[in-house]
Amino acid sequence: MTFPARRLVCDTWLHRDIARLCTPSLELHLYAPALGAGPLGRWSTRFPGGPRLQLLGAGVGNAGTSAYARHAEMMGALFEALGWDAGEFVGFRCDVAYPVWRAAYMMIFDFAGNELPVPETR
Repeated sequence: MTFPARRLVCDTWLHRDIARLCTPSLELHLYAPALGAGPLGRWSTRFPGGPRLQLLGAGVGNAGTSAYARHAEMMGALFEALGWDAGEFVGFRCDVAYPVWRAAYMMIFDFAGNELPVPETR
């Protein structure tokens, strides 16, 4: 969040095969050049508590938001334009009124111990 805003709505959609392999979370950090660091490097910038990550579930049926009346319609159109079945994707949302200015809202998907197999190449 570089500039002050009334609302922040950020959705992330993962294919259900990927979503079931991770532990999702949401963190709020003071903006700093080291935000690309791993979890141990982020401890000094993290706000305690932080925002709540919302699970939207599969498909765009729960994608509506009071921030934008046509948000669910827009998400459906996006999946349609890509030729993807929205029902195969699980949505996660960060929705914050008056988000902290000059801060970073980070969705984290931890795949520790559940790495996807890499196909063999010959």
